Amino acid sequence: MVIVIGWIALIVTLIYTCLGLGMQLVNNYRRRSTAGISPCMVVTLLCTFLSWTVYGCVCSPPDVFIILPNIIGSCCATLLLWQSYAYR
Repeated sequence: MVIVIGWIALIVTLIYTCLGLGMQLVNNYRRRSTAGISPCMVVTLLCTFLSWTVYGCVCSPPDVFIILPNIIGSCCATLLLWQSYAYR
């Protein structure tokens, strides 16, 4: 049962991360603007993803259900932060 719940959580998080943040990245790229996006929120989001990634890595055994979506989220948040800098 734990494995099934883990897969459900992983899939839901990947949908949010890839669709939600992915669409935001695409919209920013098309507009060449990050107007309306708070850099503070993006930094907080990045710290959240990174802390969960570290937590998943230090679990014994490492928890792929935590690590995988949060690594992808960290990459998306890093790109959002970069866009905030590049499109200011």
